[in-house]
Amino acid sequence: MKVGSYRRTLEREFKGKKVVSLEPLENANGSLPRGTRFTIMRKHAGFELLSDECVMCGIRLRISKVQPSMVSEAYDADQD
Repeated sequence: MKVGSYRRTLEREFKGKKVVSLEPLENANGSLPRGTRFTIMRKHAGFELLSDECVMCGIRLRISKVQPSMVSEAYDADQD
């Protein structure tokens, strides 16, 4: 996602939209590979993202402070 698009768009317009990671993302609890789908939970100092459930184990990771350049353009959840 382009930084200009991130800055111009309000949090309420992003919340609930889906994105795909363009590179591996990690936090203290684990890491997720490139291509993982996430739901945008919040826009604050980057995105706070919640991953889709793992098909093997059902776990979901929440990752915060994700820069807009690390994810694809946001799209509606019903476009999956």
